[in-house]
Amino acid sequence: MVLPIVSDKLTLARTRVVATQTIVLPAPLIAFGNLFRDYLGRGWIVWVVILIVSIGLLLPRLRANRPALALLLWVVGGVVLMYVLNPVLGFFLARYSWWVMMGIALLVALGLAYLPKQAVTGAAVILLGLSFVATPLNEQSSALNDNLEWLHTHIQPGDALVIDPANNCGSPSEWDYAIRAYFPDGLLVASNPDGYRRVWYVTFNGRQTPALSHQISDQGVAEEFVGPAGCFIQLNQAAPDVNGILFENGMRFHGVDVLDADGRLWSAPAVRHEGETVTIRLWWSADKPIDLDYSVGTYILGGSLLAQVDGAPQLIFPEKAPHETSRWKTDQLYIEERTLKLPDQFPIGDYTFNLDLAVYDSQSNQRVNAPGEDADHLLLMRQIFVKAW
Repeated sequence: MVLPIVSDKLTLARTRVVATQTIVLPAPLIAFGNLFRDYLGRGWIVWVVILIVSIGLLLPRLRANRPALALLLWVVGGVVLMYVLNPVLGFFLARYSWWVMMGIALLVALGLAYLPKQAVTGAAVILLGLSFVATPLNEQSSALNDNLEWLHTHIQPGDALVIDPANNCGSPSEWDYAIRAYFPDGLLVASNPDGYRRVWYVTFNGRQTPALSHQISDQGVAEEFVGPAGCFIQLNQAAPDVNGILFENGMRFHGVDVLDADGRLWSAPAVRHEGETVTIRLWWSADKPIDLDYSVGTYILGGSLLAQVDGAPQLIFPEKAPHETSRWKTDQLYIEERTLKLPDQFPIGDYTFNLDLAVYDSQSNQRVNAPGEDADHLLLMRQIFVKAW
């Protein structure tokens, strides 16, 4: 059970090395300056002055003060080493080199210890004040990596990523690195949701580009999400059949999804064994106010009735939506889930069964007409294949 996980992590490590080699750092002095600015926060100018004073106090004493020499090598040598090894490790970032900051703190403390007592008191007051200045860590870059790592386990074939210009996930180079690391086989990125049923929308939640946000929300249902507001990724999923099939009572059927054991869409042929279950998701809307509370029947048929679930729509979306169809609103998608259980025993062989749908008045049991129904007013949704051992 562990081997697939180990293999996946090794693949991720290899792709990380390949992606890291594509990152080009600035010239050494500029790169070092940027890194120390990340360490020192918004009060970095004051910290630089304090660091220069500390080093100035230590330089005349380096030969006799081995700890000072060791700390200086710790700070300077550590940064140089990370810069040189960055094409392999990709660790030339503040969050990976926190240990260098410890060396800076110790170096400053050791140097300021040589100040006169009154100056030491003044330096202590300044340092205490700087401790209340927030350090602008690049949280969004970290969120981008965390989000794409999560997305790697949730995305499905055919899904598209639509990136709103209004997002704070990271620079283009950070996007390039993260996509190469977590999606070595590529990631489908689209400029708009047209033509895609499942769209992962990346945006700054609350600051979306209005036109793009409305286009995405109009085409699907907002589902699972990940990330902080600045780097927010949410799945928007459209119905299987946008146009749908209109029943005479005003209910419009927008198609069926078959789900696997983990609740993910299963687009391949649905194959089950005896005694197993078939979980389906039905999509509905209402073209007009519906006069009665209708029931929905789902059946697995193959010469005889093998499994069925009857009753009012078992809605999972919208949250707290009414199961009574007479209370449904127009211009609203409704999603329900049902689970049908196959018989425990079949003769050995391969079987093909129909997964059928009916809408009916539960008081009279009269089924509602719709285009494509058979003589029994059953609508074929798809076929179910059973392999009996």
